[in-house]
Amino acid sequence: MRTDPAGLAHTPISAGAGRLLLLAAGLALLIVAAWASSVPGGPVFDDHFLVVGQNCFKSLSGLARILLFEPGYACTYRPARYVSYGVDHLLFGDNFWAYHVGNIVHHELSTLAVGALASLLFARVDRRRSASQACALGLAVAAVWALHPVQTDSVSYVSGRRDILAGGWTFAAVALSLVAARRGGLWWVAVLWATLVAFMSKESAVVIPVLGLLVASLTGEKPAGGLIAWIRRHPATVVAGAVGVGLSLLLVLYRGVLDSHSDRGFAWWGGSVTSNFATVAALQVRYLQLVVLAAPLIGDYRPDTIPLAAGFGDPRALLGLTLCGALAAAAFLARRRRPLVTAGVGWYLISLAPVSHVFPHHELFAEHYLYIPLFGLALAAVDLVAWGLEVAPDPARWRRIAAAALGALLVTFVVSILDRNRDFANERAFYEHVVELAPNNLRAVANLGNIAFDQGDFDVALEHLGTLAPLWTAGSQDELRNVGRALEAAERVGDRDRALALARQLAEHHPDVGAGHRHLAQLSLEAGDPPTALASAMRWWRVARDPAALSLAGRAAVGRLPTGLPDAAHVDALATAVEAEPSAPRDATYHAAIALHALGRSDRAYALLASRRPTPSEAQWDAASCAIGRAAGVSAPVGCPPVPPSTAASTAADPSPATPEEPDGDR
Repeated sequence: MRTDPAGLAHTPISAGAGRLLLLAAGLALLIVAAWASSVPGGPVFDDHFLVVGQNCFKSLSGLARILLFEPGYACTYRPARYVSYGVDHLLFGDNFWAYHVGNIVHHELSTLAVGALASLLFARVDRRRSASQACALGLAVAAVWALHPVQTDSVSYVSGRRDILAGGWTFAAVALSLVAARRGGLWWVAVLWATLVAFMSKESAVVIPVLGLLVASLTGEKPAGGLIAWIRRHPATVVAGAVGVGLSLLLVLYRGVLDSHSDRGFAWWGGSVTSNFATVAALQVRYLQLVVLAAPLIGDYRPDTIPLAAGFGDPRALLGLTLCGALAAAAFLARRRRPLVTAGVGWYLISLAPVSHVFPHHELFAEHYLYIPLFGLALAAVDLVAWGLEVAPDPARWRRIAAAALGALLVTFVVSILDRNRDFANERAFYEHVVELAPNNLRAVANLGNIAFDQGDFDVALEHLGTLAPLWTAGSQDELRNVGRALEAAERVGDRDRALALARQLAEHHPDVGAGHRHLAQLSLEAGDPPTALASAMRWWRVARDPAALSLAGRAAVGRLPTGLPDAAHVDALATAVEAEPSAPRDATYHAAIALHALGRSDRAYALLASRRPTPSEAQWDAASCAIGRAAGVSAPVGCPPVPPSTAASTAADPSPATPEEPDGDR
């Protein structure tokens, strides 16, 4: 008697198949309803440079270069993702909503692959089940997996396309491998194709061969003789799996070390291999929390949000190891009676391995890392419920209760997704949510402050950027950019004290950058502190050689005169700079001369004024030149009107008139 080659049906499909199709269509519509509100959302985070600012996939020639794997071309990294973006662009143009629609479509296709894989597994494990029963359980797995709120990080976020594609093709490859193990031939070509597309979507798909061997060994026939007999019975599966594992290891080595796109290089989290893997153990608690509670969904996880573990003595690391050990022990004990529980737990743990920092990469933790692993726990959970229904005293009644509970769960999931979509509406909404749940996330606080600054909301910008000001590493570019913007925001809202403190921080931590000195000079002068203003303006000049620095220094120098004399060294430096700079502002020259004269250096002051006399002449300038020249003992100072003989004696006796007014002119 010929067996069913796919292993899916061993009895005719019942009349309930129509109802299953309706339920499947309902699930598809529910997915659309859950994520339709994400379609109007704008670009967030990586979307700006992966999609909006990236042109390499927006033409047929660009797509051809991607498909030909042209070396050095921007879109050859994870090329399947860019090809899918290119299809969206060709169909709908440069409309960002099209990429959101594409994410939903690909998630629907991934859900189809999940349902097919789960149905195959349920049919293989218990041959007493009808095809309808296996498909019903597979549909339940697909529904829980597809509508779990943690999937928003992949579906609502356009750059999450990488995970959707890698996941969908991973599920397809493993499902096809189950069929190919029995039918052989071209089915293996289909497995290879699905595997390659998954690999080209994201490196986490390297687990496909291991997952294929896992489900094949746990769900295939178990001939006498155990593992050795199974290997002899399925040589093609074993060979394909071994080759796949070898190629996967090479890909991991290539992407993780030789051509890593992580900005960390090969640096262990926490600075040591112990801290790195203790942190990985601690992260397992957060992963399981997201799976079970679907909260909190933060979206941006940094060490500020999830502190690193120093070692395995960290309670979080111990708890993570305990939970993973418990899962592994439960899977081992269930391997004979409930092999799908074993397969599900094994799937979860194995598919998390590529993102568990065996090769450290820049993103410590992410919700989209669960896109593939979540299938394993959904499969195990549904199988446990199915087992409970099998042993229940009144199976029909409990099936109705289970169906109602599943429906309520899915409704709860959809409501959560709709709420989460609001966080992906735009970048400001996204970071407001992150900061609300993780106020210590420096990147999120800084990004929110900068977004508010760009939108002209300077109060909010100052609130966030100003809060971070003491936390940045002194002298870092992050400090320079963010404190500089906080300073400008403080000036815009009129918080002079805050602005002055931020200016001092910039000037002290970035002495080779003019911005801090410039702001400190301006604010100090406005605050009635000419000495600080003069010193800062001259530092600004030495760093930036900006003529405006000389103007400000000149005003600061004469600003001291009503109450005292300016610093002689700074005035000398100002005068020297003005003398050496032919295009020095006229007001800087004028003020330098006034300050020199006040310090008793009238000869140098007069020489400065006389050499830079404007053309045509200005009355104020000439008055100053005349007065200071006479004070210096010049017999006929430039700018003085002719002196009548009758007044010559009295003029010579008192050569120092009041300080003349400031001349008109540029500053």
